Amino acid sequence: MNRRAVIARYRVAAAALWTPPSPDAVLTRDQVAAWLQLKDPRQVTALGIPELCLGRKTKRYLAKHVLAYLESRQQTGGAHVTRPEREEAP
Repeated sequence: MNRRAVIARYRVAAAALWTPPSPDAVLTRDQVAAWLQLKDPRQVTALGIPELCLGRKTKRYLAKHVLAYLESRQQTGGAHVTRPEREEAP
């Protein structure tokens, strides 16, 4: 079995067993992805969830920041922020 298949199988199992963490928990990107049931942990970064930078390759997420992000998305209806339209050149 290749590495991707093992990781995918682990994520499915972890997501099924995952319970919401305490608000003070510090989470990895993979843990946040499993909690939100995302297929690819890179989506956590793409969504713009606030992160703590503990080093060049060490990013962590506070559970209370993830919850605040989810609440803000719920209040705005989950719509993505739209880019302003470009002005046409005269």
